[in-house]
Amino acid sequence: SYFKKIVKVNSKSYDYVINNKVKNQKGSYILFVDTPVDHSDRVSREGPVSENNIKEYYSRLNVCLLKLSKLLKKKVIICPHPKMMKPKKFFPNFVISKNSTISMIPNSYVVLFSLSSAISLAIYLRKNIISVQSDLLGEHFKKLSNKYINALNLTKINIDEEFLLQKKDVIFKKQS
Repeated sequence: SYFKKIVKVNSKSYDYVINNKVKNQKGSYILFVDTPVDHSDRVSREGPVSENNIKEYYSRLNVCLLKLSKLLKKKVIICPHPKMMKPKKFFPNFVISKNSTISMIPNSYVVLFSLSSAISLAIYLRKNIISVQSDLLGEHFKKLSNKYINALNLTKINIDEEFLLQKKDVIFKKQS
């Protein structure tokens, strides 16, 4: 071997699991980890997002989440981005978590996201992950999202298209 010792560094997810003795649970809910459509990373690259696009994105997203909840027979919990003001305005039909995203992931059945660094914990815990895509998220987020999808072979839902996902399409691995 070329290595005497391998040490994991700079992994917030690994540190969280070790320091908090986190166990992966079977999961009882669908967790949506929100990154606002008008996030500053996107706006700095592509300019402001219109109010119409913001409303349309969250409208489509809500339809998707309702249908997925019905399909999987699981409630949806939203983990809003820390900078999001009034998340209930955007997610009127769902429970808004008051807990941190990182604390909600271990007990989730499936984690949906468009783009978030918190997804690394879901990957580490080998959670079921679905990527949500939309042209309304802009080119920057779409490119980053595609990197996750391709690297991790994730299921994706494009909320710009009619929601056609069937239970047989959502083939999840067994959780430990």
